[in-house]
Amino acid sequence: MFYVPLQFFLEELQTLSAEFTQISSKGEIENGFLYIDKPLKLRVDYVKPVDQSIVSDGKKLAVIKKKIPDISIYKFSEIPFKVFLEKSFSLDDYNIIKFNDKENKLMIHLKDKSKGDLGSIKIIFEKVPFSLRKWIIVDESNNITEIALDNVIVNRPLESDLFKIIDPRKIPFGRKD
Repeated sequence: MFYVPLQFFLEELQTLSAEFTQISSKGEIENGFLYIDKPLKLRVDYVKPVDQSIVSDGKKLAVIKKKIPDISIYKFSEIPFKVFLEKSFSLDDYNIIKFNDKENKLMIHLKDKSKGDLGSIKIIFEKVPFSLRKWIIVDESNNITEIALDNVIVNRPLESDLFKIIDPRKIPFGRKD
């Protein structure tokens, strides 16, 4: 079956760290660092001038703004790329919209069956050597966010402190945590 590399990668994935470049539908470019520790732990640190982090401790997801101290909490059902965070992966939970296998690229476009019309994700791998290169999120309004990855490291232990949610409004003035 041609989906085997995707299925195997997502089943075997336990941790991932990478540098990323994010491009929005409006052409806005942001960079940062991404960390995943399954199940449900995530950290996305944007570099300046954004100065924002997205952190999941496995129970809740927080968007943390450091410059103007603020925190917002979201539900996991609102995470568009949960395919990378769930404990186990099964293609049975997704509709396959499109699959492409050409040259050295493998692309699969998935839609979560439980989300109705709440968007989809395209996942792009390099075949040789096999590695995750990019994903593209298409939300319910057809806004596209592209995440390109560099320096991807898979299944190396990550520090648990990366996934601590720290409310910036509670950090004493002058501390740089």
